[in-house]
Order: sequence, then structure tokens, then C-alpha cells
Amino acid sequence: MRRFLRMGAAVATLCCGGGAWGQTDPTPIDPASWVTNDDFPAEALRKDEKGIVKFALSVNPAGRPTGCRIVETSGSALLDQTTCRVMVLRGVFKPATDKHGRPVTGEWEQRVNWQPPSDYLQPLLPFQSISRIVIGPNGNVTDCTSRLAGDPSVQFDVCTRYGDSYPARDVAKGYGPGVLTFTLSQTVDGVSASPTSPTSEIPPNWTVEEQLTIDPSGVVQTCRKISSNDGTTDCPVGNRYMAPESGKPVRIVKTTSTAFQPAK
Repeated sequence: MRRFLRMGAAVATLCCGGGAWGQTDPTPIDPASWVTNDDFPAEALRKDEKGIVKFALSVNPAGRPTGCRIVETSGSALLDQTTCRVMVLRGVFKPATDKHGRPVTGEWEQRVNWQPPSDYLQPLLPFQSISRIVIGPNGNVTDCTSRLAGDPSVQFDVCTRYGDSYPARDVAKGYGPGVLTFTLSQTVDGVSASPTSPTSEIPPNWTVEEQLTIDPSGVVQTCRKISSNDGTTDCPVGNRYMAPESGKPVRIVKTTSTAFQPAK
């Protein structure tokens, strides 16, 4: 089931990194699977209702939501109600902990952007994801962890399962036992969003860079692809993004790379 409901930036109510009292926040488990096309209320589609809902979930020490409140409305009572119903029903968390590491009640804030497929345009924002994929003796993925930076609405985490799809498995195809570091990044007019940790201790074995120019209306005007395997080629133009807020052309650089360390 293709998803078009985008999760927005998370805003934790408890201070990150342990907080003043040593408490950690609830951590969502596979939130990308919580909302699907089927959840968009038919009545809201008929009325052309859409928008961003900011909500807060109360999460108990078992990691399950026990309550939901709307922090910022989408302007549609139906979408607000559906958001809370779906999140309480499907939300699963690693619970918050106190300074002694014991599970406690916590709160988690997030946004859902309800947009019909034909209306959604990706925002022009920098991001980066670095995934560490462990490949077992049979070529199967035995572990996958990611570090993400930038706005979650434009990120893609290969370690997240989307129904029957598991991107990490596709990325690891063809590699033998070892550790594969897979990096995705996007800079916007030279601005990046980089995790604090290094991408990999070994140099990449494969890299592709796409250089795009976006006009003031959000349309891709030029596209050039530089591959470590195939050299430089043209890539499709005409795709659309959100219009730049500056009203001026924007330059995007998308980079994909892999670095592989065979098992010893």
C-alpha cells in the first residue's frame, strides 16, 4: 500500500539526550507504517479537506499510547479525530525511562501531513541518512540501524519496513557477509544536514551525485547525474517540488553512496 501521509518533524516535550532529570523520551517503532492511504477519510476527500495535524500522545511504561490531544489543528475536525484514533490504535514505542533506566510514562509530539497523492510536493529541504546494514553468511540482513538528520518529511530510512518491502534488503543485494554503510543526502543551495558521526571509516565503493536546478515555480529545469561507474549523464527534468520560498531558482545536490567492509 503506497503511503502519501507524511510524518512531520518530531518535537519532544522532554529534553533530548536524557534531560535535566536523566529521563529519556518515548521512541517510536516503525512510525512510517502507522498511517496508510486507507486511513484518509472518504468524507474529507470529498470535501477536499487536507492539512497538517500536530498532536501529542501519552505513552505508558509498556510503550503503548493511552491518550491523544491535538496541539495544532489541521482545520478539519475529521482529520484531527482520525489522526488521534489511528495513532492510539497503532502506535508502538520504546517507553520513556527515568534516570535509573526504569520505564515511565512519557509524551511524544509529532505531525501528520494529510495530502491527497496528486497534491503532495516534496519540500526543498536538506537531509541526510546514514544506514549501517549488517549482512549475514547467507546474504540476509541481520541488523540495520540509521542516523537521520534534517526534516523527517523528506527523509528515507532504508532500515524501516514498509509493509512487505524492506529497502535494506534491496540495498544489500549482491553483497557478501560484512557491513554495508549506505548514505543518502540532499543539500539545498549548499546547505546540508549532517549527523555528528562520520559516514564510514572506509571510502565509498560506489557513488552517484545528481545536480538539479529548480526554477521559482518548483519545476526541475536541469539535471545532471555523475556516477562513479558510468560517468556523467543527463537525468529527467520536469519533475515538481514545492516552490522555493525565496522566489528564486534553487540548486539541489542529491548524493547516494555505499561503503562495504567484508566480514573477517
